[in-house]
Amino acid sequence: MIALSIPDVKPFMSALLQNTLFDPWELRGCELNILTRYTISGVINRDYLNDQEAKLRSEQTHLLWRDVRKKIYELIRGGRTPTSMKLTLAFPKDQLTSFSTDSIESLLLNIQFDGGVLHLITGISMKAFSLDRSAEHMWDDYIPSFCKQHSIAYSLE
Repeated sequence: MIALSIPDVKPFMSALLQNTLFDPWELRGCELNILTRYTISGVINRDYLNDQEAKLRSEQTHLLWRDVRKKIYELIRGGRTPTSMKLTLAFPKDQLTSFSTDSIESLLLNIQFDGGVLHLITGISMKAFSLDRSAEHMWDDYIPSFCKQHSIAYSLE
């Protein structure tokens, strides 16, 4: 697990909320504090889906960020800066193969904004307990390179 501090909050938030950079990632949770607190689990409510939607989402347990990005942006935009925001995204499952391990359940990116400070914190969920930390180290190496690739300035905490 590593923590990155993002000094330029606006460009990152623009990439998160207005661009498609994180669209294929799964939403694992969101807590947004503005006038009131909004909490979104990200878990798909199967009872809400019609048959066609259920078929399309049969492999999904969580919404993709693209499914809720615009709604969250609408809650934030035009108003004051949120007092805090916590967002947990999971790396796209179809891209997990690049990490060459079958033991990974999910690779997580926690995005935390509080008091005007923005942090990215990596996390990993394994299918079973393991002393092998190679997947965690690969993920910890990947996020800074992802930031560089997408011109996101950061400093390692």
